[in-house]
Amino acid sequence: MEEQGYNTLFLALGILEYYESENSQEKMRAPILFLPVELKRKSVSSSFQLFPLDDDFILNPAIVLKLEYDFDIKIEDLN
Repeated sequence: MEEQGYNTLFLALGILEYYESENSQEKMRAPILFLPVELKRKSVSSSFQLFPLDDDFILNPAIVLKLEYDFDIKIEDLN
């Protein structure tokens, strides 16, 4: 965050399980929500702790598009 100016660490929440087709044997999985988080520690010898940022969660954009294009399911922005 300090070097690049944007958050690159997210906690994935919820998993969508689906099959690519009715005949598919392989179950696909994808995260549904991403929560921006940061790792902090008090000193080099201490453990990292996970903290949520003040930003809102993000719907997985790839899943939103997949649901719309492949299954005709439209998800409105939840914010």
